[in-house]
Amino acid sequence: MVAHSMGGSIALVLASRRPDLVGRLVLAEPNLRPSVRPRIEPFTEAAFVQFGFEQALSEVDPEWGATMRLADPVALYRTELALGRGTTPMMDELLLNLTIPCALVEGALTAELPEDPSIRASGIPLRVVSAAGHCMMLDNPAGFARAIAEALADLA
Repeated sequence: MVAHSMGGSIALVLASRRPDLVGRLVLAEPNLRPSVRPRIEPFTEAAFVQFGFEQALSEVDPEWGATMRLADPVALYRTELALGRGTTPMMDELLLNLTIPCALVEGALTAELPEDPSIRASGIPLRVVSAAGHCMMLDNPAGFARAIAEALADLA
């Protein structure tokens, strides 16, 4: 399974709860720690659906807008809120306790994962996509595809 960003957190929960369904896991810039969700937290669910979603779309760059438009506003609200402050379980703990092979991929312009001492010390393979930020598949599609293939090979 290969999953990016918020999808990485979802895949991580699935892999930890049902390792029988996931043979290998590659997480591309997963959300591993709770963080403030400024586009979501000021709203109730109903207010976000009514006007917050459109407001958020108007405030993001075209790449984020393209991915946000693919999401249902209710699902986006609930998932983003769940990844915000108070996230339980902590995603980095799930990652470090996985029983299946796992690798990480990140954009060179983001470069946050190797800064985490527990992840760096864990031996989890990390591939970096050059000239790419969080939306690696848009910034450097060939580099992203290469990093995914190399990460999967690391786990073979």
